[in-house]
Amino acid sequence: MGSPDVSGSPPGYTPAQISGAYGFSSVASNGDGQTIAIVDSYNDPNIVGDLQHFDSWFNLPSPPSFQVVGQSGGAPPTVSNAGWAAEESLDVEWAHAMAPSAKIDLVEANSSSLADLMAGVQWAASSSGASVVSMSWGFLEQSQISQSQETAYDRTFQQSNVTFVAASGDYGEPEYPALSPNVVGVGGTTLTLNSGTYGSESTWNLSQGSVTTSSGGGPSIFEAQPFYQNGLILSSFRAAPDVSYNAGPSGSSTSQTGEWFSIYDSFDTLNEFGSSNPEEPIGGTSAGSPQWAALIALANQQRATNGLPALTGYNQTLPAIYAMPGSDLHDITTGSNQYGIPAGPGYDMVTGVGTPDAPGVIASLSEVGVSPSADMVSAVPGSPVPSYFVKDSSGNVYYYTVSANSSGLLAEFGGLVASGAISISAAPAASTTNDEPSVFVLNGANDVYEIEYNPSSGTWGGLGGLIAVGVDAISAAPAVSATNNYPSVFVLNGAKDVYAFVYVPSSGTWGSLGGLIAVGVNAISPAPATPATNNYPSVFVLNGAQDVYELVYNPSSGTWGGLGGLIADGVDAISAAPASSNNYPSVAVLNGAGNVYDFAYNANTGSWGAIYGPVPVLVVVLPSTTHTKKAHTVGSSGGIQTYAYDGAS
Repeated sequence: MGSPDVSGSPPGYTPAQISGAYGFSSVASNGDGQTIAIVDSYNDPNIVGDLQHFDSWFNLPSPPSFQVVGQSGGAPPTVSNAGWAAEESLDVEWAHAMAPSAKIDLVEANSSSLADLMAGVQWAASSSGASVVSMSWGFLEQSQISQSQETAYDRTFQQSNVTFVAASGDYGEPEYPALSPNVVGVGGTTLTLNSGTYGSESTWNLSQGSVTTSSGGGPSIFEAQPFYQNGLILSSFRAAPDVSYNAGPSGSSTSQTGEWFSIYDSFDTLNEFGSSNPEEPIGGTSAGSPQWAALIALANQQRATNGLPALTGYNQTLPAIYAMPGSDLHDITTGSNQYGIPAGPGYDMVTGVGTPDAPGVIASLSEVGVSPSADMVSAVPGSPVPSYFVKDSSGNVYYYTVSANSSGLLAEFGGLVASGAISISAAPAASTTNDEPSVFVLNGANDVYEIEYNPSSGTWGGLGGLIAVGVDAISAAPAVSATNNYPSVFVLNGAKDVYAFVYVPSSGTWGSLGGLIAVGVNAISPAPATPATNNYPSVFVLNGAQDVYELVYNPSSGTWGGLGGLIADGVDAISAAPASSNNYPSVAVLNGAGNVYDFAYNANTGSWGAIYGPVPVLVVVLPSTTHTKKAHTVGSSGGIQTYAYDGAS
């Protein structure tokens, strides 16, 4: 909840000042066509009139729609609470101030209990039509919410095309739901202006008598670290906050810098906030949640203009925030909270990645889901969710899920799964020995990480861990079969040696070194899974003389390395063909003229080499589904094209 101004300071910042400082005044978006849902507790009987007074006070237009409902969408509760009335005024008035043309739905829970508030969140997410939900409240882990409760409620925050935003807490400790890996957590800063424009910011930390309030932050004790925070802190747990926003003054009762937010609250006039005037100053991390929600609504408005759906928070908004260029944010590097957790360059656990520069944030969020300019593609065949992965020139890795519709195959954007990548490769499809297929990412430090498929959510992104170091290239082996019970990942090091890393079904992990299988190699690529026509799966290696050789799996020894023979020369790149549902699996090779040739497997001779081609594209990787095959290809301009395999030609 919002922190009281117990010193009786005059009203603080105005909408015009905050809009100017954070750049809202520099964007054309105003929230038109979007709905912001705000979930709070108890009924504020004056909130409709108070919003009208606030708008008149600051010369703001009325929202196109403002409705107040109960936690299940019906009539609001009959019980009121002065403290929560102030919270509702802060949330509603300032969400509206930053997105004046957005519709506002205020969802009032019956009480401040976790169950009632989350019931309101569930209705807001599924039934209100909102594209963003703000939650200016929280619960301390272990003492107020259990691990099993968090696990259950985390699923609520996986609603498609909805972003959830929550205050990180006002008393130094991080709170749930800001600690959920599916929620944007907002911490607090102290903003100072310079001639009416953005001046500087530091971590919010205010001591007034016996009361200290400061930005909630730190690691969760329950939630595992999401992939988008990998490498940012020395912890394997989720950290909050993700971002921050002005919360109010810092300092002491006698010396303060910064300002609160001005609100109009006629219900909360003679109470613990120490004010008898409806024009009150108030703040806390509660102020940042509805205003970041408003900012995301502005981005969703721009996305609608661009023909894109509203953002999905857990796999689009959150990864995109961490992938934003530094120019989109104000990096907060000074101050600490009441427990001494400091701000610093880049991500920190009191201000996250920083406060917004609205034009940059909107521009970045409005582009999420647009097919990136690809320079590498990889595929995960088979069940449970056929996917392909795209790496762009900035090192970001995105995934698309492949499904069938009446027109054929549909590739739907899934989200960002890794950044800092220089190469990607897909592991085999799910099987009895590999229930959770993986994607492997090679970063600029020559380390290989595994990105896992999460069957409970049907998404990709959980970081499986480091499996190799000192690697220059990676490639995946075909799916398991009677002749290959232990699928492998192949890595190429700087000495041009190829090693096999074996999947260990007993532990469900990758990384056991299967052995050196080739030397003098410049590139590697896997063969398709073992069909009836290819009982000996293969890996293809490209050497410095531009020759492609086949390395055969030996089922009797359970090892790789038998040289199957030369299948092509004059080759610059190689890629793998689809799995067993394509009766004529192929390996595609790219020559110096930019032509791709198809080398087909000959079931009668058990060998590779018949040429079908050329296809004038750069790189080909074929995902396998139970439907018509399509090759997703990367052209010289970075655009993704599709070539179909119809089973006959």
